[in-house]
Amino acid sequence: MVSTLHAFHTRNGVALDKKLIPSLQTHRCSKGAPGGLLLRIEEGTWMGHVIEHIALEIQTLAGMETGFGRTRQTKTDGIYNVVFSYLEEKAGVYAAEAAVRIAEALIDDKEYDLDHDIHRLRELRESERLGPSTGSIVDEAIARDIPWIRLNKSSLVQLGYGKNQVRFRATMTERTSSIAVDIAGNKDETKRLLGDAAIPVAKGVTVSTIDDVYAALKSVGFPLVFKPLDGNHGKGATINVKTEEEAVAAFHYA
Repeated sequence: MVSTLHAFHTRNGVALDKKLIPSLQTHRCSKGAPGGLLLRIEEGTWMGHVIEHIALEIQTLAGMETGFGRTRQTKTDGIYNVVFSYLEEKAGVYAAEAAVRIAEALIDDKEYDLDHDIHRLRELRESERLGPSTGSIVDEAIARDIPWIRLNKSSLVQLGYGKNQVRFRATMTERTSSIAVDIAGNKDETKRLLGDAAIPVAKGVTVSTIDDVYAALKSVGFPLVFKPLDGNHGKGATINVKTEEEAVAAFHYA
C-alpha cells in the first residue's frame, strides 16, 4: 500500500483504537495476549499493520476463521508487504481491498458500511467454498497431514502426491468413470486440465455475453472457432471466424 496511509502513524490518531471493529480487541498481535493489538496501536504502529488485522477480522466475521498475518516494510518508502491467511482466494482479495477502504475511513473519521463488506464476503465464501462432502474429507485430510490440491473451481480435489495421489469429487473417487465423463462434457474444463498437465491445447476462453466476445477477440485474435461449451457432433459450431460480424453471428448460433 502507498500514499496517505503510509504517512499515518497510530500514535498520531485521535482515539483510533475506539473506532476499530470491536472484535479486534481480542487480537493478540505480538504481545501474545488478548488486547495486544490495541496496545500496539496505543504505543504506535503503521497503518499497514492495522490493515493486516482488519483483513483477518472481517473474514472471521464473515464465517472464515483465519489468524496468520505479517506486515513488513520494503526498501521503497511507503510500500509494505502485507501477508495474511484466507480460506477462499477471492474472499482474501476482497478482504485486502476492503481493509484499505476501512483504514482510510478510520483516518478520515468517516462513516463506513461494514455490513456490506461482511455480506459480500459471505457471498464469496458460499460461491467459492468446497461442497459439504468434499469439505469434510479435506478437513480430515488436513487433520492427518495429507496434502491436498483443489483442481477446479468446483469440488474436484487431489489428495497426496506421486504414486499416492487420489482424485475425488464429493463422495466419488477416480476409481469410477463418472467424474471423467462429466469433465469430458465440459470443453473448457477439459482443456484447462490438459493444459495443467503440460499437454498442448488451443488457446481459448469461455464467453457468455457479447461483451465477453469482444474481449475474447482482443485476447485470442483471429481466426476463431465458436462452439457450445457442452455441445457434441459439431452442433452449434462455427469454424474459421475472421471478422467481428462473423464472431457475433457465431456466438448467437452457438
